[in-house]
Amino acid sequence: MFNKWIAAGLAAAVACVLCLPAYAILPIQQWQTPSGARVYFVENRDLPMLDVSVEFPAGSAYDTAQKAGTAAMANRLMNLGAGGMSDASRTPFAKRSWSSRG
Repeated sequence: MFNKWIAAGLAAAVACVLCLPAYAILPIQQWQTPSGARVYFVENRDLPMLDVSVEFPAGSAYDTAQKAGTAAMANRLMNLGAGGMSDASRTPFAKRSWSSRG
């Protein structure tokens, strides 16, 4: 009976230790470019990967009263994409956008 309680206690202790979150301390370098952009850089030569994230203030919170809904419309159009369109059906849109540039 006593051995069962010891075994249960040890099992509970091991489970608690295994459930603790793992923390990795990474050397994060940070600087600010002359234009004001903040850069955070973590170098790890064991994992060859490049991950770029660009964030800027945008969205419906920045829509003026005159342009309400512009951000929502742009988001919807980007999510729709041009997946169902062939190159031939996209051509008029490309010509129109190029011809409208001054």
